[in-house]
Amino acid sequence: MKDKKISRILLSLVAISIVLVAACDSKLSPIEKDWPTPGPVGNVKVENFQGGATLTYDLPPGKELWYVKAEYEIRPGVKREKKATYYTNQIVLDGFGKTGDYDVKLYAVSRDEKESEPVVVQVHPDTPPIESVYETLVMNEDFGGLNVSMKNDTEADIVMYIVTLEPNGVWEPVETYYTRQRQGIFTARGFEPEERRFGVYIRDRWENYSDTLVGDLTPYFEMELDKSRFKEVRLPTDTWQKRYAGSAGVSAIWNGNRATSGQNHNFQSILPSPIPQWFTFDLGVTAKLSRMQYWMKAGLFAQGNAKVIEIWGSTDPDPDGSWESWTLMATFTSFKPSGLPLGSTTEEDIAHATAGDNFVFPADAPLVRYIRFKTLEVWDPATQNVWVNEISMFGSVEE
Repeated sequence: MKDKKISRILLSLVAISIVLVAACDSKLSPIEKDWPTPGPVGNVKVENFQGGATLTYDLPPGKELWYVKAEYEIRPGVKREKKATYYTNQIVLDGFGKTGDYDVKLYAVSRDEKESEPVVVQVHPDTPPIESVYETLVMNEDFGGLNVSMKNDTEADIVMYIVTLEPNGVWEPVETYYTRQRQGIFTARGFEPEERRFGVYIRDRWENYSDTLVGDLTPYFEMELDKSRFKEVRLPTDTWQKRYAGSAGVSAIWNGNRATSGQNHNFQSILPSPIPQWFTFDLGVTAKLSRMQYWMKAGLFAQGNAKVIEIWGSTDPDPDGSWESWTLMATFTSFKPSGLPLGSTTEEDIAHATAGDNFVFPADAPLVRYIRFKTLEVWDPATQNVWVNEISMFGSVEE
């Protein structure tokens, strides 16, 4: 009795195997046989979008169809090919660098790669991101160089190139930024306060290039303040304490070492400690500040790295630590290009943090000698202390 039951089970398994093989043979993969040439797709409809188009169509009847192929050019001489299996009835075309009319050939392809007669349709992509972003580019003079603002509403992956015209008539690269930010301001610095010609253009991931925005700009003068003259000042109301007894404390933020770890390479206040929290230091000179560059320590965009910062200045602070002799110069927020939540970073985020945030002071900021660095918020609210890796101060020194 038991042997008969086993035999019936084995026969059932064999039967199932035969069915599965037949199914695979007829539906799931091309096989070595002479399939008929499929008929063309029908009833093609076009829906254009920025830089591309979606095609929907009716599939031809028959089991010979394996996929549908679209052939098109994104610019003269540059061909692209897209395929869609018989499980769907649409193909998404992308990569167009300019709006205009483009011919697309659609082929139905059999399991042994026989192609139907092509169906030719015309698409008219809406203004592609590379063009819409280019239209928003604005160049402005900045301290030591220029800044370029842009908007990228579709958050497309683009590359921005900033170039300058050298006296020999050659355009030389200055900065390259890879970004998909919805909007942003990008800078290029290191130039004397002399008029020179700058240019900006962008590229997308299909090697389409925009025109070049060109302008003659005169960078504002600035110099980096000498960090060897900076000194820690401890006022009665300053709320911080060193986390590590042997660490350098506040002076670690101007030691020139931007290593992201190590207790003497950056400032960390004690755990737990109150926020808002501030510390004070002396620039060693009276200066008109143009900007502050700020770097995080390890755990970028996380933990106790300062996120929202107030910079207060004074030329003669009250020794009792009160705020009456201080002027709020600016409130800065550390910028995370991706905008991703805590714990997630992109290569662009890391590159931005490595280069450092550039915080520009308003033009009417007063002359100062003493700085109060007040942290209002850290990147992880659950972290009850403040981290600062390094800062640099720029501007002009009062003689």
